[in-house]
Amino acid sequence: LGIIEMAGVDYYRPLSFMSRGEFAKAIVKVSDMNGPMANQTKYNSFEQYYTDVDKNHPYYEYISRTAISGVMEGTSKNRFGPDEYLTKAQAAAIIVRALGLESLSSVSGATTSFADDSDIQLWAKKPINIAHRMGLVKGNEYNEIEPNKLLTRAECAAIINRFVRYLQYDIRQEYREKMIDFGR
Repeated sequence: LGIIEMAGVDYYRPLSFMSRGEFAKAIVKVSDMNGPMANQTKYNSFEQYYTDVDKNHPYYEYISRTAISGVMEGTSKNRFGPDEYLTKAQAAAIIVRALGLESLSSVSGATTSFADDSDIQLWAKKPINIAHRMGLVKGNEYNEIEPNKLLTRAECAAIINRFVRYLQYDIRQEYREKMIDFGR
């Protein structure tokens, strides 16, 4: 499918860490964000906000699409961190924003059910709760989500696979259930 591939490299490297730029590419491909950007803009100009993404960066197109649409945010005020490695908390937040579910009111942003809840930064609690409920991210055998863990390409592939399956099957089921509940 070409969803996860490194620029200029033929080998997949499953144990290598996934960069934020690579993840931006995967999100754009899975979410089909290839259309016109006119209705998706959060920022007037991508370049004025993130000074660390050169137009010659191999993932520039994908990074600009995710940043302009608000699906991905920078690592600080003027830095996107395209070559920095992705954490599990970042991946959860990105996928939840790609689905437009970041303001889902029925999900708590104050606490999670994970044993390492105190390690989860406040901005990540709600997206982690949402992504966990959807089955996109999972805890380990000790009920820890490990929010600050750098994700390998293999782990990202598993999350992206669950995201694709959600888009293909689960979203229809949830929609039907919510429409049935709405009518009652």
